[in-house]
Amino acid sequence: MPWSRGPVDDRIEMMRMWESGFYTVVELAGRAGVTRQCVHKWIRRWEASGEAGMEELSRAPLNPKRVDEQLVKRLVQLKGEYPDRGPEKLVAMMSDREGKLPMAPSTAGKILDAYGLVMRRKRRERVGPPSSAPRRPIPGPGHTLTADHQGYFRLGNGQYCYPLTLVDPGSRYLYAIDAQARPTAQAAWKVFERVFSEFGVPDQILTDNGVPFCSARSLGGLTELSKRWVKLGIHIARIDPGRPQQNSVHERIHRTLGIEAQRTHLLQGRFNEGKRYDYNWLRPHKSLDLRPPAERLTPFRRSYASLRGVELEYPPHFQVRRVHPNGELNIDGRRVYLSGVLAHELVGLDQVDDHYIEIYFGPITLGFYDRRTGCIVKDLLPAEK
Repeated sequence: MPWSRGPVDDRIEMMRMWESGFYTVVELAGRAGVTRQCVHKWIRRWEASGEAGMEELSRAPLNPKRVDEQLVKRLVQLKGEYPDRGPEKLVAMMSDREGKLPMAPSTAGKILDAYGLVMRRKRRERVGPPSSAPRRPIPGPGHTLTADHQGYFRLGNGQYCYPLTLVDPGSRYLYAIDAQARPTAQAAWKVFERVFSEFGVPDQILTDNGVPFCSARSLGGLTELSKRWVKLGIHIARIDPGRPQQNSVHERIHRTLGIEAQRTHLLQGRFNEGKRYDYNWLRPHKSLDLRPPAERLTPFRRSYASLRGVELEYPPHFQVRRVHPNGELNIDGRRVYLSGVLAHELVGLDQVDDHYIEIYFGPITLGFYDRRTGCIVKDLLPAEK
């Protein structure tokens, strides 16, 4: 069946073939190169209107709502008078005495955009969640702290052991070896706090993505431990999952110490301090010109005592809110659950556009609150960025 005389004539011929009873819908769809649903549509129009129904209908809205030209001029005038106000506030200023809005804020936004009156604010540099935060270069000793739980194993007495080690990759100095019965944030924090008190607070901490350093179920990957690091102004960096070689200095120290081979003495502490002293003060290190790490040790530049209890600060244009004890936050009159880890903490809200609010904890983006759905999404679609 040649479809070459124009779309209307082709549809009429197709309908006549249908009425002949010799062709099925499937056969007509195959000949015309359209779907069966399309053939059924033309059959309904043929039965209702005959040949007139074969004309293509306009796709324009039946009742287009055009904004009055005077309203457009008023909106543009208000934007000129109040350039710092967005479409939502400008439309509210144009409302009548009863509070009826002359147009939707989204419509006002499109009009202002068409007139070139929408200023794209320079976005704050996003750090991203700890699980994907980029690692900063390590300029030398006294900058970065690496931490790792060296797996786990069962001791002779049947008790499990999770050795926690803290290292300065710049000087190779081993700050701590702590044998822990479980990898918990509370147990790990005691070790970190001891190191911070003695050596200062690092600019960056590098770990893997396991507990207690990171949680895949928490916004921003935050745990009780990493939350405390953020409050101290520490940049949190993570190696890629399954890539321990990205923390090669720390892994090499594990092999040098032979932690697993020293199981019997690990919990008694004899291995901890004895091995740590030998490694830091006596053993020459090839990468340090055969000098021990203690000779290259540089304390971290920030004092732990000066940072304790300091609240997080946010840019002036942020809305700063405190999270409720149950981990919820009030946004647009709605109770939105963030995380139990963030209970009582200050978070910053930065309005991206009419639909999205970016939620920060310190420099870390927790997610985007969608004002239309009342839900939090981890990231915007490429077209919305």
